[in-house]
Amino acid sequence: MKIALIISGNLFMAPYLELYLNFLNKSNLEYDVISWNRKLINEPVSISYNSSQTDKKGYVFRLYSYLGYRKFVIDNLRKNNYDKVYVSTIAIAVLLYPYLKKNYYQRYLFDIRDYSIILKFTSKIFKRLVDNSAATVISSAGFRLWLPRSSKYIVTHNFPFKISARKIQSFSNGNDFDQNSDALEIATIGSFRDYNACKTIMNAFKNCEPYILNFIGSGPVYEPLRQYAAKNKIQNILFYGQYNKEEEIDLLKNASFINNFTSNDLNSRTLVTNRFYLSAVLGIPMIVRSGTHQASICAEYNLGCIVQPEKDIKVQLVNYVNSFNKADFKAGCTRFLNEVENDIANLETLMLNFVELS
Repeated sequence: MKIALIISGNLFMAPYLELYLNFLNKSNLEYDVISWNRKLINEPVSISYNSSQTDKKGYVFRLYSYLGYRKFVIDNLRKNNYDKVYVSTIAIAVLLYPYLKKNYYQRYLFDIRDYSIILKFTSKIFKRLVDNSAATVISSAGFRLWLPRSSKYIVTHNFPFKISARKIQSFSNGNDFDQNSDALEIATIGSFRDYNACKTIMNAFKNCEPYILNFIGSGPVYEPLRQYAAKNKIQNILFYGQYNKEEEIDLLKNASFINNFTSNDLNSRTLVTNRFYLSAVLGIPMIVRSGTHQASICAEYNLGCIVQPEKDIKVQLVNYVNSFNKADFKAGCTRFLNEVENDIANLETLMLNFVELS
């Protein structure tokens, strides 16, 4: 059996794919990753569409770019005669739907990681895309708020490596919130795309002792955030920039909180970020926005501080620190990660059925 895995960006931008690749490698199955090399870099993928594409060039250019990638994907599907197909992200899946329906009816897995504006114009096609899949994987149960009803959904997670409750340990000097500590570090790590959310946290703790804001990573709004901090003379802020995955634990060893505060658009209200899992695994409390799906999980498992942005965020964080119970927090991390492990086991069962090994 030969499987095609279709993603709409560079491989390094799709850490969730590791779950599938680990399964396929363990099962000794033949596969190709078909990727869109937007960054025009060398990376270990089998089949790469080398074409840059940025949001700055407008919707017309973006549509043209997607149509070019669609043709590239279909050409390779025809040439290589795959038995099954995995396709990730809404836009390319919708564009591929007529071909998938004709050639891979109930022989493709559809993976949804984010909301897409394309759904405003393609809701009927999208419903058929879900219904005609072997299964549709969603990275957040919160997506059910905007997804059509279907029995095809299975929840997996935006987690890039195997989760184990045994991995939970505190690398943070601030997790006991010692009142004699010199600083409380609020770390924002990963890809920076939400300018307004990051700016809200910057303004809440601007030049306030004992807080240090640490921005670790890269992304389209990373440089604008640096410029905003400089323009507004924010002194208690550090910018680390791009990092390697193996550096992550060391970079967060002094973090008191992981900033997971988001905006209030539909996608932000319903997603679960990579940082959410990182917080639970490393035993570092998170900061999340009230009224979001992440806030509901955070409350259920006692994973951090839920803040209302219309109120003083700093006061809310102080109240959280003063009432913090480390034993309850750790127990919540364990319960949450055990649930995630169960979901990953369900995904593996799904994959066994999909590739007809069960």
